[in-house]
Amino acid sequence: MSNVLNTCATIVNKTIQIGTGEPTVTKFRPHRASLEESMKEVVSCSNLKELTNIVYKILTETLAYPYLVKKEEDLAIIIKLKAYCYDERIKWDTYLVYIDGVGVLGFTDGPL
Repeated sequence: MSNVLNTCATIVNKTIQIGTGEPTVTKFRPHRASLEESMKEVVSCSNLKELTNIVYKILTETLAYPYLVKKEEDLAIIIKLKAYCYDERIKWDTYLVYIDGVGVLGFTDGPL
């Protein structure tokens, strides 16, 4: 019975590591000209809200897209994650972080 509950919990909430009760920390790196530049800016996030905060700063401060969203909460609706590839260079199961019509904003080392 315990295995069934653990499997269900994994499916329902992938941000909790079964057995530890600890949140899974996902790494995010912004899209940059080179992998080296991108890796210098790696930050951690444990849920979509934290990732949204990071992407909002990129859009409004770095890329100058303040017109795209009026407030951070709106961004959670349009931000998308998509499985991309395994990156042997950095040992990441890489996911794209993007917005339709804007493009790729960065990458994570797993789903949220």
